[in-house]
Amino acid sequence: MTTRNRIFGRLGVILFAIGVLLGMALIGITIWTDMEASFFDSVMGSRADEPLKTLRCPVLMTTSETGRISATFENIADKPIELRIRAHVTDGFVTLMREENTTLPLEPGEKGTVEFTLTAEDRAYRWLILARVLQFRHYPLPARQAACGVLVLDVPFLTGNQLFALVIAVTVLCLGGGIALWSVAHWPLKRSALATARTMGALVVSLLIGFLVSLSGA
Repeated sequence: MTTRNRIFGRLGVILFAIGVLLGMALIGITIWTDMEASFFDSVMGSRADEPLKTLRCPVLMTTSETGRISATFENIADKPIELRIRAHVTDGFVTLMREENTTLPLEPGEKGTVEFTLTAEDRAYRWLILARVLQFRHYPLPARQAACGVLVLDVPFLTGNQLFALVIAVTVLCLGGGIALWSVAHWPLKRSALATARTMGALVVSLLIGFLVSLSGA
């Protein structure tokens, strides 16, 4: 292997490792915040019959922005209804919460979305906002609830969505660039190198699936 190929190979491994670490960190944040949220306000959570699958929350927020969580509802009845919806959000401490209540009138077959705002003042532990949303029972709709967590970072000049997109972009570039440099250094790929390349590819696919799962709740 030439000196040039050795340099390319090492740079490729370093870039790929950085990409894997960034990707795992981002996926880990999503899992951890949702896990914390699952324990938040379990009393209100116990009042529901089904999960509220339409709840959407940002993964990240920055201290300078106002974030939003939202949930979409559909009237499957043959007459107008008015849904009652409640949100509990941490109020500076995990043991304190503020409550917001709203109603959503819906015609038969109509869909509607409600939003609740989040600010840095809501965060518990200085970096985590927890929220739980409950839709009260209204026949034929059962009571439904869901919870989520949002990590709040003190990053100037960026919003949480911009920061999230930036981390994903850097991760993808590091992964792609790492594989490309490593492949150039070991070209043509022999049996052992080909097995390594396949392992790297499997890691990339796993991280991309993790990103898609993270985005599905954002």
